[in-house]
Parts: sequence; C-alpha cells; structure tokens
Amino acid sequence: MPHTTNTFKILWRPGTESRWSCDEDHEDTRSLLRYMIEANDCSVIEAEDGEQGVNMAELMVPDLILMDTSLPRLDGLEATRRIRRLAGTERVPIIFISGLRIRNLGRKLWHRRQ
Repeated sequence: MPHTTNTFKILWRPGTESRWSCDEDHEDTRSLLRYMIEANDCSVIEAEDGEQGVNMAELMVPDLILMDTSLPRLDGLEATRRIRRLAGTERVPIIFISGLRIRNLGRKLWHRRQ
C-alpha cells in the first residue's frame, strides 16, 4: 500500500463516512487517487471532465473535491466557479491537482476569485 500523508487525517475524521470527488481525465491518475482514498475508508465519486464534475457535485455534494486544472469540456477553474454557485457546495474544499506545470496558476486562481 502506498504511503498516505497526514492530509487524509486533516480532511477526514475516522469513524465518519466521507465522500470525495475525483475530477480527473486520466484513468491512471484517477485509479491511483481512488486507491489512496478508498484505503482510508472514504468513498469516491469520479468524473472524467469538468461538466461531469459539476453535475456530480450537484447530485452527490461531496465532502471534498480533487480537481484537475485541465479537464476536457470544461476546465477545472470554470468547473470550480460553477460548483461554488451550487446550493450546498459553497464550502466544499476543492484541492487542485495537475501533472502539468502551469505558470502563474496561483495568480490566475486569485484574480478569478475577485
């Protein structure tokens, strides 16, 4: 089993049922994340593109979302903006993940929030 960080302990309390959404278009990355999440007794919702991610967030209201920044059909930034406007998802933590080096991503995220 791969080593899991304390992130799981911070975002999930043992003994509680937790549902995480994994919005990632690459199957191998999704599989690895699913394995790590399920190894910590959390259930996983999967989305292969941004539109699916928004729809699943609206239907299932996950406890946490792992969002790829560069998804097909709707990129992670726009999907996040739409999820934030949905009733019940305004305060769901969203963690951006990416295998790409995106210059100035932090600046882009900050400016889009305002």
